[in-house]
Amino acid sequence: MKFDARVSVGPAKRPLQVALMALLCFFPFLAGRTHAQENAALFQYGALSCDEWIAHSDLTEAEAPKWLVGAVTQGAKSGDYRIDILGEMKPDQIVSWADTYCRSRPLDGLAVVAMALINELAAKATAAK
Repeated sequence: MKFDARVSVGPAKRPLQVALMALLCFFPFLAGRTHAQENAALFQYGALSCDEWIAHSDLTEAEAPKWLVGAVTQGAKSGDYRIDILGEMKPDQIVSWADTYCRSRPLDGLAVVAMALINELAAKATAAK
């Protein structure tokens, strides 16, 4: 009698393997659509340069200030700071801070502006503490 070391897949396991392979191949398509929808605003507004922000194009007049305020607010809340770093800062103050920042750094994107403001607010809040 000869010993065969190969493992044979029975007819009952074959459909399971095919279904698993199909799922693994199809999974990136399912996940990619969700991530693309989440990041659409980041690419649309967060990638705008400070130069475009200062020029006040149609895009920056309407939605970009709302996006910037939302990005700063969300970043401050999700940063796990033990203190409220936004304090009493109002949306118009965020926009005016961005105007000042962008005049000195025209090549930065709005996503960088949001993070710079969050970092500055966090530094001020910890210094005051």
